[in-house]
Amino acid sequence: MAAVFSPSLYKLKPTAMGLITAVRSSAEIRLSLRRRRIFVMQGTFFIQMNI
Repeated sequence: MAAVFSPSLYKLKPTAMGLITAVRSSAEIRLSLRRRRIFVMQGTFFIQMNI
């Protein structure tokens, strides 16, 4: 049973790691986009204040 079970675990592990890394990278991209949007909004606000 263990001999049959372990290969499937080895197959599942990389996909799980890939999913985790994909989720993490997408979360980081989302965070960076949000940060950039906030930065742009702040920049436009400062420009409007200067005008």
